[in-house]
Amino acid sequence: SQDDLLIWLPTFRQSDTGDVRLDGTEADNVFGLPGVSAEDLNSRLEARGALMLIKPHPMSVTRRQRFEDLPRVRRIDDSWLAERQLSLYRLLGVADGLITDVSSVWVDYLLMDQPIIFAMADIEAYRATRGFFFEPLEDLLPGPLATNYGDLVTELGRLLDGEDMFSAKRAEVCDAFHTFQDGRSTERLL
Repeated sequence: SQDDLLIWLPTFRQSDTGDVRLDGTEADNVFGLPGVSAEDLNSRLEARGALMLIKPHPMSVTRRQRFEDLPRVRRIDDSWLAERQLSLYRLLGVADGLITDVSSVWVDYLLMDQPIIFAMADIEAYRATRGFFFEPLEDLLPGPLATNYGDLVTELGRLLDGEDMFSAKRAEVCDAFHTFQDGRSTERLL
């Protein structure tokens, strides 16, 4: 059977390039969620026949942190995509699920109508520093909020079991954000 493909795209909390800043709380790992063990995650994904690609934000201070690629958890970056002649959005187009936090990528991913898990331990700290455009953010999120690794494991299990309790919420939020959902926006633009 074909493996489920999950993409994890955390945004930065602390940057050391561009707009140098600290928003929320830096998790000090490429996942952006405290306590994540790549080895444990790999074992869980292997047992479920799933593959996870994680792409740290290019401005994040953790972007240079390395962990040895594991069979089911692999770190990717722009050069990895370029070597394969892929864009991030082409990769997202075939993903079975997205794990992210406050990255705006989830708004685009709504058009895929695939599950989204929001992995964010520092929602209150982020609210107090950078803030959100929409409040309360928790009411808008069209997927579960995982605030720790245990939550994430639970929600990944649900996603991989095909449990989708947020389909209606995704459709509602997608309608709010996307006037056009027919895949013809480029054609209209041109």
